[in-house]
Amino acid sequence: MSFVLQDIAAADFSVTGLEAEQYELTASSAKFDLTLFLAEAKGTLRGRIEYSSDLFDADRIARLAQHWLVLLKAVVATIHRRRTALRRDHWPFA
Repeated sequence: MSFVLQDIAAADFSVTGLEAEQYELTASSAKFDLTLFLAEAKGTLRGRIEYSSDLFDADRIARLAQHWLVLLKAVVATIHRRRTALRRDHWPFA
């Protein structure tokens, strides 16, 4: 498993007489069994999950992503409370 957080804003690139734009590359095979990529852009958090299709199917990854969102929402909702407020037995998928 790998976790990647890009918290650096993409810099504008310019060269006189040349036009350039950002292009997102896609991998044809996963480097790890499971990787969660997160990047902050314009005040939002964007994510992508890369996974080994030998180990996971698309439905399982979709469920994982939904669980991740539930966890993030719980963290935000309890930001000023102790971490025990995130007890696992309160999660809908426990």
